[in-house]
Amino acid sequence: HLIPALRSIVSATDERNFIKSDWHPESILAFLCSEPGGVKVGMKRHVGGLLRWLSQWVDPTDQSTTHWESQSLLPSAPFDCVYDGKLNTIEEEEDKLVESAAALIQSLDVKPNQLSQQDNLLQTLQTCLESATNDCEKENKSNTSSSKKFSKEFQITMNQVSSNEKQKESNEDDMFPEPLKNLRRDELFLLWAIGELNLDPPKFQNLDSPAQLTIFAIALLRRINEATYVDVQNSGKSGMQTHSFHVKASSSNASISEFSVIAASAVLSALLSDTQQRLLKSCRKPNERLDWDTARSMNLPLWLRSDDDLKAVSEEIGQAIYKKTMDILEAALFFLVTGNTKILKAMALTDRNTSGRTFFKFITTHDFASVRGRSAAEKNAYSLLRKRRYMPAVAFFLLAEPPMLKSALEVIMTKMEDFALAFLVARLMANRASAKVEHTNDLTIGGGFSLGRIGGGGGFASMGGGFASMGGAMQNDEIEDEALYSDWKPQISSFTRDLLETHGLSKKGQEKCVTAVQLLWLGRPNDAAMSLMDHDVLDNCRTN
Repeated sequence: HLIPALRSIVSATDERNFIKSDWHPESILAFLCSEPGGVKVGMKRHVGGLLRWLSQWVDPTDQSTTHWESQSLLPSAPFDCVYDGKLNTIEEEEDKLVESAAALIQSLDVKPNQLSQQDNLLQTLQTCLESATNDCEKENKSNTSSSKKFSKEFQITMNQVSSNEKQKESNEDDMFPEPLKNLRRDELFLLWAIGELNLDPPKFQNLDSPAQLTIFAIALLRRINEATYVDVQNSGKSGMQTHSFHVKASSSNASISEFSVIAASAVLSALLSDTQQRLLKSCRKPNERLDWDTARSMNLPLWLRSDDDLKAVSEEIGQAIYKKTMDILEAALFFLVTGNTKILKAMALTDRNTSGRTFFKFITTHDFASVRGRSAAEKNAYSLLRKRRYMPAVAFFLLAEPPMLKSALEVIMTKMEDFALAFLVARLMANRASAKVEHTNDLTIGGGFSLGRIGGGGGFASMGGGFASMGGAMQNDEIEDEALYSDWKPQISSFTRDLLETHGLSKKGQEKCVTAVQLLWLGRPNDAAMSLMDHDVLDNCRTN
């Protein structure tokens, strides 16, 4: 056990600053990333054993933890609890039972809500962690209300209630695991989220180790976003800044809302996976299509290697947006980048609202390869920009033949600040056989917009309208032979390459794994490996 040995040669101050305890969320995530058997094995063996050991503190009849001291210079869990070799055999037997039809029939006889004592302790531990993450919020509300003036009778009553609550909290503190009392609130919240995945793990079946890491990161981010955690200091929901599991993407544009994405290491793992189709299937929620918020949170365009699969995902996203917003203009972009104008026209044709009829008439009566058609598409694009309807504006730029791809990417990067969407558009537009990219327009990468060219109202800028609900989510139960990463040879267009070099690699403060992903797309695997080792390879971006 090397970590305790290292702790014994440093001071307590150094330990607090540099060495994490075994149960610290960062330590757990580091172990899962480095487990040779994958996250599935790591969750069952290491994380499961660690949480079972922590749950002993919530058992009043268990005296085995009384010898442990929170101020110990060696805050490590018992070796036999965390690294139980017997679990390997148990895991293999469990996997065989799950795949057995007999076990499935037998499971029907098991009564629901019938939990073992260990499961009950784990549930209690989760309750303690959840309660601890809400204490600061309650305290903050209490301090706010204390500044108000109330009558004496009201104050006496509230003091009595407060006394009862403090007694209850004192009892809960006695049950709270001693090793966790030195953790911060955000660290407890992350530990709670990991504990939830331990009780209800993602589907790791038939996924290789890199894909397991990605699906774990996706499940963890979803659990965090679904929780009611509020960061008191930053006054934001799920506002932790622990980059090992998710990143809060910020924007300098006040009109663009923040969004969370999975860890960059999980994106790199997904790109290296040999089971991408199975991973893509596991990413979908049951009976739901992928929407853009979900795909963006996974940085899906950056790791899905197959352009055909990305094309299918783009159309799936378009249908999801169409169903949610009932606005054909918001969904049009995701069909145009795939060249599937038939379904786009069909959606507009079946709509009985004004926007649908007008849009259908527009795309069927104009030849967008002509000067008149291109001018009409461009005019509507700028009109929508003026209304700050950026997604439909990009769609109208792409209606023109050849498409105004440079203008479209400029809008996405400078107005929407969405690199994942820009990468999706650049990749798929390069595959359109009839796409002849326009290299000259008034916009320059990194510059602003000429408002003088933006016309008055008109166009589709202020249209509403809705559409009938589409069918069920895309389903593909049969997985074809997976393409291996070792056989992948990235082929990207000049616009995609320029996007990576201008808006990707040049971004300051970018995580190393993101840089590695972008270098892999540029066909520079050696530089990608060097970037992970803190070697500066960005100076040679334009010379290679």
